[in-house]
Amino acid sequence: MKSAHCAIAAVFAMSTLAALPALAQTTAPSQSAIATALRPLPQALRGGHQGLPVRGSADAEIRHETRTNFAPAVAPPRPAAGQAVRRAPPVAAAPRTPHGCPAPIEAAGEKPSASFPMITFEFGSAQLKPEGMETLRNLGKALNEDLGDQKVFAIEGHTDATGTLDYNQELSRLRAQAVKEFLVHQMGVAETRLEIVGKGPCELANPRDPYAGENRRVVVINQTS
Repeated sequence: MKSAHCAIAAVFAMSTLAALPALAQTTAPSQSAIATALRPLPQALRGGHQGLPVRGSADAEIRHETRTNFAPAVAPPRPAAGQAVRRAPPVAAAPRTPHGCPAPIEAAGEKPSASFPMITFEFGSAQLKPEGMETLRNLGKALNEDLGDQKVFAIEGHTDATGTLDYNQELSRLRAQAVKEFLVHQMGVAETRLEIVGKGPCELANPRDPYAGENRRVVVINQTS
């Protein structure tokens, strides 16, 4: 009887361990999702779909966005039946660029890019945290396999507005460098395909709140297209 209980416990433990990787992967964007975000649109479709869904791709219907943010979206609550809808008073937008940052330059055309706020670092350092490793591995696989024909990608490091401009620009550069080193040394991505840029707090994801956590992120841009 005792041996039977031990066998059941062993099977339960093995099944639990086998389920852990699947649970962890649900928090990270998949390799295919990353590849789709960083893959340029075919020439025939550029400028033609006007933001409408693109049909006939690998999935039944994929909406292509040049700036893909893999942070989870939270839908606002719907009002109950018969309840009046209250509209928030208008709020003046904060400046897009903090004091001391160069004015943004409007590009002729957006390049395919993806924002990764789940690639996180230790506070005030460029040490990668374990929570972002699955995303980094999927990014490396996408660059090597799905996007092997694309030559150059830029890795941008971004911070919030806490601290001085010079400090944040250097910190963001070091964080971009840490991501590059992981992709090169751990995933085998060719070093010549990766460039790094430290943006500091100069391109805020949430300019209304310069200190918000979503401003601390890594952005990858396909420079080939």
